[in-house]
Amino acid sequence: MIIVQIIGGLGNQMFQYALGRRLADGLDVHLKLDITPFRSYALRRYSLCALNIREELATDREVARARAGRLPRVRKLLHRVLPSVPTESPRLVRERTRGFDPAILDAPNGSYLEGYWQSEKYFDVSAERLRVEFSPHSPLSGQDAAVAERMREGDAVSVHVRRGDYVSDPATSKVHGVCDEAYYARCVDYLAERLEDPRFFVFSDEPEWARENLRIPFPTTVVDHNKGSLDFEDLRLMSICRHHIIANSSFSWWGAWLNPEPSKIVLMPQRWFFDREPEYAADIRPAGWVAL
Repeated sequence: MIIVQIIGGLGNQMFQYALGRRLADGLDVHLKLDITPFRSYALRRYSLCALNIREELATDREVARARAGRLPRVRKLLHRVLPSVPTESPRLVRERTRGFDPAILDAPNGSYLEGYWQSEKYFDVSAERLRVEFSPHSPLSGQDAAVAERMREGDAVSVHVRRGDYVSDPATSKVHGVCDEAYYARCVDYLAERLEDPRFFVFSDEPEWARENLRIPFPTTVVDHNKGSLDFEDLRLMSICRHHIIANSSFSWWGAWLNPEPSKIVLMPQRWFFDREPEYAADIRPAGWVAL
């Protein structure tokens, strides 16, 4: 059995699941999801349940056994009450770097994974299967179906503007920063030179900011009707577009990655982490994606 800790927004949860699925399938064992962190994490909610994943949730007992490995005293106390709890440390696999760590792929059966794992290299061999699992349960309907139909008519480009706590929270802003208007202008110019009739579909957690600040001299639609727990619908709509301008956000990363079209153009910021040099984005950027 492989247990993976699930935390963060939908995009981060997908990275965590993707690595866990790749390891579990390779070992031919069950993958179980530890969603207990959401009991005390008010910023986000567990969202993978909207997708066609093979969902098995870890029990409290399984999670307790894994977490006890961090604290020897707790492990010993649990062993006194529950003799089945081992006194030896479980196989905890923690993310040590923001880049790809190939040693993680050798994690053995019984491992508990803790981290964000933001690199396609962790699951590229499972890409075809993951694109199926990361499709929503529900079919397109209503406004989403109407927007999707328009997207399929030409060179649709998804544009993701991530703000929220990237702007409002000083600690988060220090790490991630925010993609400014100049970045989006460079991306639009790049695509204008390569596409005959681009049409832009903007997704943002602050749609009014996007309307007021993005200057796109082509037909543009701000998609703002999916709220709260319907964020997976925006992810699906992004993936229907032919090309993508993403922010330094795992959410729009997946919107672009889920598009299986080999000829797609994906533009991303040179800096994924604003507190690190641009080379730290190397393992996050799949082959063929362009950093501007």
